[in-house]
Amino acid sequence: MDGLARIGRSSGVYAMADGVARSEEIVRLRACGVRLGCGAYFADPAWRPGEKVTPVPEPAATSLDDTDAGPRVTEFMVPPLDFDSESTGEHVLEAFTGDTALNSVVLIDHRERPTGVIDRTRFLLSVTGRYGHALHAKRPALRLAESPRTVPAWMSAISALRVAGQDRERVYDDLIVTNPYGQCVGVVHVSDLIQSLSRQ
Repeated sequence: MDGLARIGRSSGVYAMADGVARSEEIVRLRACGVRLGCGAYFADPAWRPGEKVTPVPEPAATSLDDTDAGPRVTEFMVPPLDFDSESTGEHVLEAFTGDTALNSVVLIDHRERPTGVIDRTRFLLSVTGRYGHALHAKRPALRLAESPRTVPAWMSAISALRVAGQDRERVYDDLIVTNPYGQCVGVVHVSDLIQSLSRQ
């Protein structure tokens, strides 16, 4: 299933699992990158449109000891611009030149988990410098990526700000918000956290 999902993703086609009957199967399918499914678990064979169906379960977060008050980090989340880990520097350069407000690009694997993050400023310094385009444009962008700084979607904004402060050289780099599967669901600009929390 993992291989089929990967082949489909590279072709722009998404695999759908048939005959899903138990919640455990959903967890396994999602771990393989399959996000579509049908079967008896979702609805009885006699189901008709308009009738209630079973909600799809999400795995429980592994740590819910975040006792800080205040808004969750998801309240500051914006949609990520993500690329496959095999994308070239030229693809990323086009994204940055096409959107001057874009801070970062997230590189993801076939299961939509972040494998690296590319900061706008540092990337452009590397690519637009002398011989930079010739060195990096046609090669994998992952070469210029840095390790992603992730925070779980259930975390409070103040706790996320503490995570940002752990690396002084990357304090203002975007944080990547992940779901319990480790998949990228959004990006948070640290500057937005600072501005919002300073008003409280």
